[in-house]
Amino acid sequence: MKGCLIWVGARSLEVVQGNLLEERVHAIVNSAPTSLVGGKGLDKEVKSAGGLRLLDACRKVGTCAVGDAVFTPGFSLKAKFVIHAVPPLYEDGTKGEAELLRKTYRHVLQIAASNSLVSLSFPALGVGSNNFPVEVAAPIAFEEIIEHLFSKSSVRTVRYLLLRPERLKPHLDALREVAQKRSLRVIDL
Repeated sequence: MKGCLIWVGARSLEVVQGNLLEERVHAIVNSAPTSLVGGKGLDKEVKSAGGLRLLDACRKVGTCAVGDAVFTPGFSLKAKFVIHAVPPLYEDGTKGEAELLRKTYRHVLQIAASNSLVSLSFPALGVGSNNFPVEVAAPIAFEEIIEHLFSKSSVRTVRYLLLRPERLKPHLDALREVAQKRSLRVIDL
């Protein structure tokens, strides 16, 4: 199986394996450090592919608080824009990490709607170098994205991409669970 798709009215959420840098959408979401520059992993790849103008735009913005996000042009990326999100580090789950991650997703989706974006691609925010267990982070992501799709904002298409194939199944399991609670049908791709 390549992934899953759910429809919320005429809006969709697709969870698949893929590379964020290849996305031709209005905006990709980048997992960034609070400084917005000098990040590792995905952030480093996004800034490299976006070119010096993207790096300069981030420098001009300055910093971004944990749980918040900022908006820049995509410059040399295939996506028109980048929403740089700063997810929290997961320590032990007792320091409000889950609520901060939820807040991060909400801010990203609010920025997308306030800029009239139609299509958006997310990575698995918090999973990986921020140490969130998939079983904690994935339900938060899908709950927030689905709730936003119900809100009838400009956002019509959300893609949630997983670069590493071993992370696909646990995310799809989480999507099925969240979709079932909302009585949404999951379509296998």
